[in-house]
Amino acid sequence: MNTKGLVLPLLLVVAGCGNHPNSDLAGTDAMLSREQILRIAEDWVRKTDHVKEGDRLVVIYDNGNEKWLSFLKESEQDEPEAARFFRKMLDGRDYQAVFTGYESLTLGGTYCVLIDRKTGEVITSAAGV
Repeated sequence: MNTKGLVLPLLLVVAGCGNHPNSDLAGTDAMLSREQILRIAEDWVRKTDHVKEGDRLVVIYDNGNEKWLSFLKESEQDEPEAARFFRKMLDGRDYQAVFTGYESLTLGGTYCVLIDRKTGEVITSAAGV
């Protein structure tokens, strides 16, 4: 995937928005379930994006954050400022990447939502990945 010239214009950064603390897990070392993380990501995209009623949103759990880390590594070459920003935001955080988009995905039509695995906080997101 060539991100040159694509990341910064399509970059949507939302730091510390959409806190979704899970009251059952507050103050514990328990992790959110895969289903909880997927639901948080979908809810966040529906609240922050202009999703029309009836739009089918595709939500994909990025196992091991492999797709996100690959994107980030590629971004270090093409968009080093964006890569540094994301690395700084995620440094020391236990997070899960979730990719979302519409059923008929288009270039630049995908969000990556990065969620704290313990609290459910949306740490940040990127559009156009």
